[in-house]
Amino acid sequence: MYRLGNEMFPTKTSIIGHLSKRLQSSKIGEAITEDDDMFWLLKDLAYNHPKGDELIGDGIQNFFVGKPVEWPGRCFYLRRWDGSITDFSTKKAIDNSPYYPEGSEL
Repeated sequence: MYRLGNEMFPTKTSIIGHLSKRLQSSKIGEAITEDDDMFWLLKDLAYNHPKGDELIGDGIQNFFVGKPVEWPGRCFYLRRWDGSITDFSTKKAIDNSPYYPEGSEL
Protein backbone atom coordinates (compact mmCIF):
# COMPACT_ATOMS: atom_id res chain seq x y z
CA MET A 1 0.00 0.00 0.00
CA TYR A 2 1.04 3.57 -0.63
CA ARG A 3 0.15 6.13 1.99
CA LEU A 4 -0.07 9.71 0.75
CA GLY A 5 -1.64 12.35 2.90
CA ASN A 6 -4.60 10.77 4.66
CA GLU A 7 -5.24 8.24 1.93
CA MET A 8 -4.12 4.70 1.13
CA PHE A 9 -3.64 3.44 -2.42
CA PRO A 10 -3.11 -0.20 -3.44
CA THR A 11 -1.14 0.62 -6.62
CA LYS A 12 0.71 3.43 -8.36
CA THR A 13 -1.98 3.31 -11.04
CA SER A 14 -4.64 4.11 -8.43
CA ILE A 15 -2.64 7.16 -7.30
CA ILE A 16 -2.35 8.38 -10.89
CA GLY A 17 -6.09 7.92 -11.42
CA HIS A 18 -6.89 9.88 -8.27
CA LEU A 19 -4.59 12.74 -9.30
CA SER A 20 -5.93 12.78 -12.87
CA LYS A 21 -9.51 13.22 -11.65
CA ARG A 22 -8.44 16.21 -9.57
CA LEU A 23 -6.40 17.72 -12.39
CA GLN A 24 -9.42 17.65 -14.67
CA SER A 25 -11.99 18.82 -12.12
CA SER A 26 -10.03 21.72 -10.58
CA LYS A 27 -10.33 25.29 -11.76
CA ILE A 28 -7.11 26.67 -13.21
CA GLY A 29 -5.28 28.71 -10.59
CA GLU A 30 -7.53 27.81 -7.65
CA ALA A 31 -5.42 27.23 -4.53
CA ILE A 32 -5.30 23.79 -2.94
CA THR A 33 -4.73 24.62 0.72
CA GLU A 34 -4.26 22.78 4.03
CA ASP A 35 -8.00 22.42 4.56
CA ASP A 36 -8.15 20.14 1.49
CA ASP A 37 -7.03 16.48 1.74
CA MET A 38 -5.37 16.87 -1.68
CA PHE A 39 -2.91 19.36 -0.16
CA TRP A 40 -1.52 16.67 2.15
CA LEU A 41 -1.33 14.11 -0.64
CA LEU A 42 0.55 16.55 -2.90
CA LYS A 43 2.80 17.60 -0.02
CA ASP A 44 3.81 13.98 0.57
CA LEU A 45 4.48 13.60 -3.15
CA ALA A 46 6.65 16.74 -3.13
CA TYR A 47 8.70 15.31 -0.26
CA ASN A 48 8.96 11.96 -2.09
CA HIS A 49 10.17 13.61 -5.30
CA PRO A 50 13.85 12.86 -6.09
CA LYS A 51 14.48 16.65 -6.04
CA GLY A 52 12.12 17.29 -3.13
CA ASP A 53 14.40 19.64 -1.20
CA GLU A 54 14.90 21.78 -4.30
CA LEU A 55 11.16 21.79 -5.08
CA ILE A 56 10.06 22.66 -1.57
CA GLY A 57 12.65 25.36 -0.93
CA ASP A 58 11.56 27.44 2.08
CA GLY A 59 8.25 25.58 2.40
CA ILE A 60 4.95 24.96 0.66
CA GLN A 61 2.26 27.63 0.88
CA ASN A 62 -0.20 25.86 -1.43
CA PHE A 63 -0.65 23.96 -4.67
CA PHE A 64 -2.77 24.74 -7.71
CA VAL A 65 -3.59 23.34 -11.13
CA GLY A 66 -2.21 25.26 -14.08
CA LYS A 67 -1.58 24.95 -17.80
CA PRO A 68 2.10 24.60 -18.68
CA VAL A 69 3.42 26.56 -21.65
CA GLU A 70 5.72 23.71 -22.70
CA TRP A 71 2.98 21.19 -23.53
CA PRO A 72 -0.81 20.93 -23.77
CA GLY A 73 -2.79 19.83 -20.74
CA ARG A 74 -2.68 20.55 -17.03
CA CYS A 75 -0.27 19.94 -14.19
CA PHE A 76 0.11 20.60 -10.49
CA TYR A 77 2.13 23.60 -9.38
CA LEU A 78 3.67 24.27 -5.99
CA ARG A 79 3.75 27.80 -4.51
CA ARG A 80 6.49 28.35 -1.93
CA TRP A 81 6.31 30.75 1.02
CA ASP A 82 8.65 33.16 -0.77
CA GLY A 83 6.04 33.42 -3.56
CA SER A 84 8.01 31.48 -6.16
CA ILE A 85 6.20 28.84 -8.19
CA THR A 86 7.25 25.60 -9.86
CA ASP A 87 5.55 22.67 -11.49
CA PHE A 88 6.61 19.20 -10.48
CA SER A 89 6.40 15.70 -11.86
CA THR A 90 3.94 13.71 -9.82
CA LYS A 91 5.05 10.64 -11.79
CA LYS A 92 8.64 10.95 -10.53
CA ALA A 93 7.32 11.47 -7.01
CA ILE A 94 5.02 8.44 -7.23
CA ASP A 95 7.87 6.31 -8.57
CA ASN A 96 9.94 7.37 -5.55
CA SER A 97 7.17 6.80 -2.96
CA PRO A 98 7.65 4.06 -0.35
CA TYR A 99 5.51 0.94 -0.60
CA TYR A 100 4.21 -0.67 2.59
CA PRO A 101 3.28 -4.35 2.38
CA GLU A 102 -0.23 -5.12 3.60
CA GLY A 103 -0.30 -5.44 7.38
CA SER A 104 2.87 -3.43 7.99
CA GLU A 105 3.03 -0.55 10.47
CA LEU A 106 2.67 2.86 8.84
